[in-house]
Amino acid sequence: MTTMHHARAATRAAALIAIASTATTSANSQVPDNIIRQLRPLVEIAVTNPAAPSSPLALGIFDTGGTSIFIPPETNSRLGIGTAASVGGANPEYTNFGVIGAPIDVTVGGWLGATLGGPELVSTAAAPFNGPDHIFGLNGRRLVVEPIARTGISPSLTYFNAAGAPPPRFSEPNIGAGFYNGDGAGQRPLVAIVDPTQASYLPFASGNVLVPPPAGVNLVPPSLPLDQVTSSVSFLDPGSGQVPTRALNFNPDFLFTLTMTPQRPAPAATAANPSPTPTLVADFTRYADADRRNATRGARPLVTLDAANNLFGAGGPANGTYLADTGAPTTDAPATVPNPANPPVLGTDQLNRFGQYWDFERRDLLLFGPRNAEDRALAGPGILFNVDRLTTGLARTGVNQLSQFGVPPVLNAVNPPGNANGSPTTVAPVSDIAATGFYRSNATHANALYIEGVESLGLFGGPGGDLIDGLSMGKDLVDAQGRLFFSVDPGSVGVSGAGFGTGVPGQSGRLQQMGDIFESRTGRPLVVRGVNTLRFNQDVLGLGANVGPISFNDGTRGAADNLRDFDLRTQDAFVDADLAHVMRNVDPFIRFPGDARNPGEGITGNYGTRGDVLGVNFDTYFSLDGASPHAGGSGADVLVNNLLGVGFHRFALAGDSGLLAGDDIDGIALLRPGSPLQSALSRGVLDRPAFLLGGRYGPNFTDGFDGIDFIQGHGLSDSMLFSLARGSPTLGIFDPFLGRLLSPADVFITDFDFTFSLWASAESLGLDPFIDNIDGLDVIAGSRDPPLPPPPVAAPPTLVTLLSAVLAFFAVRSRSPRVPSRVAGVLKPAAV
Repeated sequence: MTTMHHARAATRAAALIAIASTATTSANSQVPDNIIRQLRPLVEIAVTNPAAPSSPLALGIFDTGGTSIFIPPETNSRLGIGTAASVGGANPEYTNFGVIGAPIDVTVGGWLGATLGGPELVSTAAAPFNGPDHIFGLNGRRLVVEPIARTGISPSLTYFNAAGAPPPRFSEPNIGAGFYNGDGAGQRPLVAIVDPTQASYLPFASGNVLVPPPAGVNLVPPSLPLDQVTSSVSFLDPGSGQVPTRALNFNPDFLFTLTMTPQRPAPAATAANPSPTPTLVADFTRYADADRRNATRGARPLVTLDAANNLFGAGGPANGTYLADTGAPTTDAPATVPNPANPPVLGTDQLNRFGQYWDFERRDLLLFGPRNAEDRALAGPGILFNVDRLTTGLARTGVNQLSQFGVPPVLNAVNPPGNANGSPTTVAPVSDIAATGFYRSNATHANALYIEGVESLGLFGGPGGDLIDGLSMGKDLVDAQGRLFFSVDPGSVGVSGAGFGTGVPGQSGRLQQMGDIFESRTGRPLVVRGVNTLRFNQDVLGLGANVGPISFNDGTRGAADNLRDFDLRTQDAFVDADLAHVMRNVDPFIRFPGDARNPGEGITGNYGTRGDVLGVNFDTYFSLDGASPHAGGSGADVLVNNLLGVGFHRFALAGDSGLLAGDDIDGIALLRPGSPLQSALSRGVLDRPAFLLGGRYGPNFTDGFDGIDFIQGHGLSDSMLFSLARGSPTLGIFDPFLGRLLSPADVFITDFDFTFSLWASAESLGLDPFIDNIDGLDVIAGSRDPPLPPPPVAAPPTLVTLLSAVLAFFAVRSRSPRVPSRVAGVLKPAAV
């Protein structure tokens, strides 16, 4: 909202500081406590084309609770713009334009994650048409992206405040309904993305007083800590394939949609009518009053919560009608009888529990976030994952940033010595490095860069660069009865799927299987038909295609991205860390081991030091695709970050797992005994499989995991589940108990005693061993379902059986890697 909102905010300052420093989420919250919620989205304002070097720029709040674009006189004065008559006379939509003339001269762009935390376009190239628009005019130009002619961020971008009578007066510009609503004569309203995952500190206080001018002198800490932190905002054309809809993205466990009802503010009070009644309008795109240029720019969004749609959880807003207000950091209590002229406010402390799409043309507010408790527990403080070289990510995500534009600038500190405005650092913008990054997601239709692999691990980006294809934080709950989570590659089709989205076969039939996380509780070594289900669809992870589990990917909804490996329940892997301070949205990405940067340090009431320091209280174990320049010894080596300095070292060699140098691990679930932090490899040395093929592979035909020390009760050792990439020579082993060669859809287990065993057959996971490929996995202990159907009792191997197995092994060991193909007798995919 405009000045009324700021007056309200000022009266609640003390309460807000208390809330900001002690905020907790309810049991039903869609994001964990590490996501700071009372953040308002900021936008960048220019009164001319921002491509011009001399363009005056300011910051403003994207404010769905405001009726106009409010640019206060002192801001215009600082921009060097003289006073002019107000446009529109008494019309409330234009009253505050005043000194800048017609609103067509105002362009607005998302602050793009504050530029200093990402994602941010830092090159001079314009984004594609119908892509994520960052700079707009208030006429037809706003459908055309205007390039941002900056190679970095300059601290001279100013927040424009002025001193007034005590207490100091808030005077940030507000960009409200006058900007986003469009008109009824060809201008479509905008779709706004508000993403609390992409939060950032600014290099200066956006809501503080500058005494005296000029800019950059005597800057002082903000009066409220939230005035130096912003969530990300971007704008899309409503026809863009990057815009989700309640139909195409339907997913009852992750998408919740509120209908927005437009509201015009009350007319100005007069002596004859001191309490005028506001007018509710039919929609955001039609308004017949010619005096207001056929625009609904006065319409603010109202939402009504009731027993059926109020999913904000315990401690959230009560049922009633609210003004949905991105400019307000707190939520008001509803009135006993809602007053349309002054409804209670639904603020960012509730809205930022979700990734948000404000679709004013369809009148939908789409809120993305996990709605059931088990999904929230799996997501934890954030799902950690990596992607392949061709993945581009959804608009305005961390994956999209690294894929298209390279690493964004980062803020080293808020007020370092010698620079009152802060010290941003611009990293060389190397594009196409998505495959070297570690990303975090809260399943809110978004993701953010978490660890930058080029700087932290010394990896190569660009075409032909390194590709992380296995990932673990070292605390995956490996056991003999685990419940498996996995991802598959683009060539996988699945056999037996169930549940919403019908698992791998259902998703492959809709051309979106490669970005999903699936689950199976039926996995076991014996060849029994199992089943898999969909757990996390690609769009909720911020990956394409931008469709839900039951929609077809027709190619207009973004690239079909390939999720590689991932780690769920990351809360288990941080050692002696406050989970409210790990993977936080207000912390920048990690650039190197030991990086503990927190730009909020020194700000009164800030959120404290970060609790996730790479190499100190958590580590990342990973593997590289065998074709990666840094794969070195083997794509089957398990690597880990260096404790000090850039780079990595080899935690376990391929031979430690019973593998060959030419093999390629492409899915890892690692359990370290005790702490997941780095120490020497702990081998299983007391138990080895009684029957080995080729001296290194145990078929595990009795489902007893002979050879795995910790399962046999022979002490603790490091253990790992893994899958192998297509073409790995070890897949040429013939297993007589499976009746086939090993498959890239099988899951294996090792305790690093130079052997490995079968943990689950492809068939038992509902996969096709001749076609499918698992390329990411995780596990939760002790939750395997009974087999479907019950397995036959395996007879001990006879001498003839053993001899046949050995002969078969030597017969196929020298074969070249096979091309997966459909063979007769394999189960056909379930109907979609």
